[in-house]
Amino acid sequence: PARSDAMASFTSAFAQTGLKPGVVCPMYFLPEFGGVCARTHADPLPTLLTLDRQAFGSGVARKADAGENATTALQMVGMSQPPEHSGVRVAVVDPETNCELPEDLVGEVWIAGHSKDSLYMEDSDVSAAVFANTLNGAVSPAESHLTSLAWLRSNDLGFKHSGQLYLCGRREDAFEVAGATFLAQHVESFVESSGRDILQPGCAAVFVSRAGNNDPESSCRPCSFKNHKQPCEGVTLVAELQEVEP
Repeated sequence: PARSDAMASFTSAFAQTGLKPGVVCPMYFLPEFGGVCARTHADPLPTLLTLDRQAFGSGVARKADAGENATTALQMVGMSQPPEHSGVRVAVVDPETNCELPEDLVGEVWIAGHSKDSLYMEDSDVSAAVFANTLNGAVSPAESHLTSLAWLRSNDLGFKHSGQLYLCGRREDAFEVAGATFLAQHVESFVESSGRDILQPGCAAVFVSRAGNNDPESSCRPCSFKNHKQPCEGVTLVAELQEVEP
């Protein structure tokens, strides 16, 4: 997902060349869909939403209290959903029940529309699981027709708020510790910001090991944001230290 601090740093670094705020516009694009699923626009500027970290760990996108510090808050970048006439539909779905979730609840992002692909070449089993999904229930009775569409499972986590889509990360990067769910990039960002004096920026990586899985080539498995079928057995952090001159 787009990081607000990365956007701000990029804009600041190139401001002297005439780059204006809002020119950098994050968008959500999937090769399997063949088009843009959501995007921001230069005017107005991207919407930033600061969330309570503890509530987010329970799968709820709740605004942080004013003055909450960076260690207990998360900042997300919002994107506008496709207009009605585009024929593109974006839903946030409970991956365990396949039911659409209401706003401010974190789930898996599903997309439907005419530009959706139908299969991966020579992989029919995976294709069916990715491209031919059905909603078991829509949030609004007026949109019950959405249950008749074929949906693409993105394996991305996100939520909707005030009509905008906020991407959170990948399902396989979610892990649970002491009943709370965390995403790898949030831990990486926190570690980097806490160790600015000793760590190289952008050089921290979190790896999740699932219980009962001893294969080092596939230690991460997709999981629900709320209900993990494979509990977290261990979390490993790798970071590059800055060179210290003697």
